[in-house]
Amino acid sequence: MKTIIVHASKALLASPNRGLLSRSISASLLLSHSVRSDVKLEVFINDVRISFVSQKMRNIRPDEQSLLGVINKAVRIAGSKPRKVFEGVYVRHEDIASFAASIKHGDKLFYDDLEGSLLNIHEVRTPFSIVFTLSEPIKLRDLLSKQGFKRVKLGSSKLHVDQVIAVLNILLDRGEQLWRYWKKL
Repeated sequence: MKTIIVHASKALLASPNRGLLSRSISASLLLSHSVRSDVKLEVFINDVRISFVSQKMRNIRPDEQSLLGVINKAVRIAGSKPRKVFEGVYVRHEDIASFAASIKHGDKLFYDDLEGSLLNIHEVRTPFSIVFTLSEPIKLRDLLSKQGFKRVKLGSSKLHVDQVIAVLNILLDRGEQLWRYWKKL
């Protein structure tokens, strides 16, 4: 099981770049005609944690408007106790620092396309957790480094977070042959 963690600020929800968040959710969870069964997605918007459990999800659509509607509803109803937004989607107040500290098993990775070391897919142990940020990368990078997260990147090309998540899933799905090709880019 892999845990993908996406960190964003509430300001992103009102910005023209809000589609990046919904595309990151789609890239993390959805295949062309089904849902990835080996993924848990945690989305942090300020101090709101939205959990997508792929094995239990129902009625989650891949389009941006629909996904942003799920996120907006989750932010609106978040409380101190977990609440169900939709089947397989839960929300509660929790910051990323306390969640990251609770991760005990597997590799802990943080995507950093500037200073990260090249990730070798075959050295990643499952379960693993990887954090992507859509805002405040320097603050988050320092916080996660103190908690034992390793900074990684996938190649020398600079990509948007949603693209990196899609590439990571493809690499994990297809294995070493594709990894050798990607490393050359």
